[in-house]
Amino acid sequence: MSIPRVKTCSSDTMNEIGKAENAKPAPRKTGRPSGIIGVKSKIPKHEKPAAVTTSAGEAVASKSQDSGNKRVLENQFNTKRKRYATLRKEIDQKEKCCLTMYEEIQELREKMMAGGGKDPVAQELLQAPATASLDLLTEFETSLSSIPDTWLGVCREALEKRNAKLLSWIETLEPADGTTSDSLKEELTQRIASFDWNEESAELSEQLREQVQKMSQLVQRLRLQLEQSKCGGDSAEKVDRAERERGLKARARVRELETQLRELQEKLKQKETSLELKSKELHKCQKSNEAARGEIVKVDKQRENQESKLAKLKLEVESKDKESQQLIARYNKQVQHLQQELEDERKTRQELQSQFDQFKTRNVKLEEKCQQLLEIQEKEKQVLPVDDQHTEYEIQLFDELRETQKILAEKSEIIRKLEAEREKILAAAVNAEDETGKTDENSREIRLAAELLSKTDELDALRDQFKQLQKNYRRMQQRAERLEEKLNEMNNVQNQLLMKEGSGSRAAYGAQVMQLHQQVTDLRSSLAQANGRKAELEKTCTRLQLKLERYKRHMHNLDKDRKLRKEMQTLLQHEDAAMVGAESHLDVQNTAEDVEELYEALEKKELQVMKLEKLVKQMEQQEECSQAQRTRLENRIAKLELELKEAQQAHRNRGFSFM
Repeated sequence: MSIPRVKTCSSDTMNEIGKAENAKPAPRKTGRPSGIIGVKSKIPKHEKPAAVTTSAGEAVASKSQDSGNKRVLENQFNTKRKRYATLRKEIDQKEKCCLTMYEEIQELREKMMAGGGKDPVAQELLQAPATASLDLLTEFETSLSSIPDTWLGVCREALEKRNAKLLSWIETLEPADGTTSDSLKEELTQRIASFDWNEESAELSEQLREQVQKMSQLVQRLRLQLEQSKCGGDSAEKVDRAERERGLKARARVRELETQLRELQEKLKQKETSLELKSKELHKCQKSNEAARGEIVKVDKQRENQESKLAKLKLEVESKDKESQQLIARYNKQVQHLQQELEDERKTRQELQSQFDQFKTRNVKLEEKCQQLLEIQEKEKQVLPVDDQHTEYEIQLFDELRETQKILAEKSEIIRKLEAEREKILAAAVNAEDETGKTDENSREIRLAAELLSKTDELDALRDQFKQLQKNYRRMQQRAERLEEKLNEMNNVQNQLLMKEGSGSRAAYGAQVMQLHQQVTDLRSSLAQANGRKAELEKTCTRLQLKLERYKRHMHNLDKDRKLRKEMQTLLQHEDAAMVGAESHLDVQNTAEDVEELYEALEKKELQVMKLEKLVKQMEQQEECSQAQRTRLENRIAKLELELKEAQQAHRNRGFSFM
């Protein structure tokens, strides 16, 4: 993009414009030149006054025609003057637009050059418009001529002040009693000599002469420059353009410096805010550390309590193991006693069966006798009673029938009772056989003892896991403290980097960045290990939950068996009251009490298992807290990485800017 070179006004046109300005009132003085740039100040041909040809006939014209011509000339002059004023305003506006456009083009060119692009326009084609004019030069000459007058005024003021000081000193001076006028004169001369009046006046006069010579030289130079500008405006234009370019370059440089200052101020503000945020984060970290220490103290107390509880549980488990062994021995003895009782019941059952068979045979015999009696009665129907009197034979038969009927009723009742007792004995025998089968399979008490042993093993495993979790928690605390120390070191490093500059600081900065990256990778690997450990612990927790569910199902089945046993005990109590006696009843009650004690022990074990589940949950919560701390540390590490990247970019930008 190129701007055409602006033409300057010629000397003739400038003289014409000066005459026109002298004809009208004094124009306003502005900081910019009043000369016309880019447009020649010649009046168009169609606006020039027509030549008035004078002839002998017109010389003898009347006064009315002369007055009409004067009016026409006045009207033309007024129109031309108005036209000149409008053109001058337009030219001033265009000159302003031209200067603003030139400045914008220069700024765009400098931005393109700063961005690494090529120069789009040659320096010769892109030049500032010339703005020198006679008004500006005259103003400059008057200002230069006024400088020596001002210097003379300053010197006069200095002399007057010195004279006033001397006069005041002389007036204030009071002679002593023994002094004379001669001695006073000598003192005055000495005091005046002490002022070095002559030397100071000579120095001032020499300085004034030098200044006058310099001003005369400047005036001569200005006159020569004015002559040169009148003779050849191109050289002045070049000088002005060079000065303009220098001024624009200086402005551009000033703008760049201002932008750099603004950027630096913004960076300083950002760093201040980042430092404030870091200080807040450090305060938060300190608070969190204090809270974590309090939690650690609480966890230690809880651990001690749990250890004491575990010791108590160990003692209880050992005592319960001993009790279970004793109960197992008792149950074995009771089972043997029950087996003997069952054998006795089998013998009684066989005896009752034999008695029942005898009763059946007797019943058959009695039925046969009844049939015989009936047959005899039919045979003796022919013998009739006389006068309602029975024979002795009939009376005997009637008595025998009644006796037989009574015996049959008694036998039927006995048979019915025996059948009911038989059914009861059969049910008891079936239940006893089932119990004997279970005793052959090492009994339920042995199973309970095995379950107690398995639960003790699970308790030991849970203790080991608890110790491992405590170790992991301590390791995570140590890592958190290390990370806080690293954060403090990074803050110190950033402050040192802000204070330092140069290649040495860049090398140290790069080494520190590499160390920080290595530390970040180590932390990530440790986090991966912790996650793997967490997955293993979750698997163990699921296994324990499955075991607990199985144990609950087993206990539910045991409750069902206990209910059935109670029912059997009630049945056996009724049967023993009728059959065996008080001794077997007491034995059954003792066995029932022992079974109830076993179930109470199992319930206690269930409570212990529930407590262990609570401990496992607490350990899981501690793991979650440690995981939250890990996430916080990861977020902090990410923030620090971003800050390091920003600091690296800022450091590089600084290096480029200084280069």
